[in-house]
Amino acid sequence: MEQLCASKCEQEIAEQELYLLQQSITSNNSSSEPFDYSTLSKKKDEQGFIYARLDLLDQQYCAEIQLQLWQSCLDIALQPHIWPEQVYAIAKTNNFNIGREYVMNSIHNIKQQLIQCQLELSKQSKLCPITMLPLDQIDHSLEKMVGYERKYLSIRNHHQLLQFKEKIYEKQLGPSCIRFTQSAIRPRKQQEIEIKNEHTDISTKRYFTPVSYKDQIQALQQIQTVTLIRQKIKKHNLIIRLTDKGNNFYIGSTVEFQQEAQKFFSDTSAFKELSSNPFNEILDKVVQLLNELASKKLISNGNLKNDS
Repeated sequence: MEQLCASKCEQEIAEQELYLLQQSITSNNSSSEPFDYSTLSKKKDEQGFIYARLDLLDQQYCAEIQLQLWQSCLDIALQPHIWPEQVYAIAKTNNFNIGREYVMNSIHNIKQQLIQCQLELSKQSKLCPITMLPLDQIDHSLEKMVGYERKYLSIRNHHQLLQFKEKIYEKQLGPSCIRFTQSAIRPRKQQEIEIKNEHTDISTKRYFTPVSYKDQIQALQQIQTVTLIRQKIKKHNLIIRLTDKGNNFYIGSTVEFQQEAQKFFSDTSAFKELSSNPFNEILDKVVQLLNELASKKLISNGNLKNDS
């Protein structure tokens, strides 16, 4: 319960700081002076800067978490001089030293990614278009938001390290004299629960993978744009229609559109509204014509039955 309350407090603090950051950036537009349209491009530049910096800080945070995991695995494996089978499979070797070189190369690559992120952040900080807040305060708010949203990575690292230690401990014990299938000795109900849990894990990894912050923000902006368009269409009684295969749209009054449609139908006679359904009348005429042809022996009775 205490962890849940602390998590909620952290979320509220992160949301408040992000809200204050956005309000500080857009505060110039709330003055009573005549509106300056040049502020629109400035606002877009500021938003683009925030989104790009948020994406870089997210990449940096994920790389740091990944580096901690690899470094911890290396420290754990050095003392017993053993790697789990998964590491040997990835490195495509059974030699401990070659596996160690593979892990150290992975650590080196992650460090290079971190250096590249830091260079990009330093380069971007020189182009900061925001003057209302210091860059350190902006970074502090963004880093808090990234840390809160990516908290699950630390939990995942903890579980993976526990599994890593358990697999090394199992290898230290040596091979089992008798290997048996664990699922074969479990009750059927327990097997069904295990299969259901595995299915849930696969579905979660496949369909509930977290998207990047940049994609989340773009999706929210698109939803807001679509909602605003729908409100304006409903308010002003407008209509939108696709005019041709070039994906061009017609936007106009609903009344004018209906008048133009009626005028088109009356001028071209392209469509004609029927007062009644002529199907039964047409069917009677066809049956009468077939009977006449059969009476004149122009068609056989067998063909008449097949047509019927």
